[in-house]
Amino acid sequence: MLGVLVRILHHDRLAVRVAGAVGVGYALFFLAWSIGYSVLPEGVLRGQLSGGLPMVTSSPLMLAVQIVGFNLLVPGLVLVLLSRMQVGRFSLGYNVPFANMVLYGLWLGTNSFQVPMPERMEPTLTVFWQRSGPYEMLAFTLMAAVLARSARVRQVSFWSGPTVPVPPAERGTLGLPEYIVLALALAMLVAANVVEAGMLYRRLSG
Repeated sequence: MLGVLVRILHHDRLAVRVAGAVGVGYALFFLAWSIGYSVLPEGVLRGQLSGGLPMVTSSPLMLAVQIVGFNLLVPGLVLVLLSRMQVGRFSLGYNVPFANMVLYGLWLGTNSFQVPMPERMEPTLTVFWQRSGPYEMLAFTLMAAVLARSARVRQVSFWSGPTVPVPPAERGTLGLPEYIVLALALAMLVAANVVEAGMLYRRLSG
């Protein structure tokens, strides 16, 4: 099963990689959200896994610039760098969106955001039109799927083994479809962050 999933996530066709990555990502998100909501106390993760980024709250624009800049320079840059490496046949770039999906689900389920909601949110599909977070996570997932075949070095396993160059025949190239999806992902990330900034500013100034 795991081998089939890895093959889907690294398929020659971009559409297959995207579909597989989005499916895995949102499955992790809803699982973590359900665990956070049903098992963990409210606010238990506040200050542990989220927060820590000082916010300039003088205007929605300043908040948006800060959030977009952080996401591009930290998880975005890490994703690009990790996508240059594989362990076995698995692109390490997928670690960024998948880990973020889990963390966001836990924050949502426990209401552990730096600026908490009035009450924690029960797992439901309404999150897609009530929160911007799922689209931010989706943007990173699309980026990872596009770059999944761009690795240049490979380690045999997570725990040990030599690091060797990926054979040129196995290295994917970025064509027009990949650039279109990357542009879409970047636009989605910026839009989600602008919406998030507006929501934060209203809560902070209210």
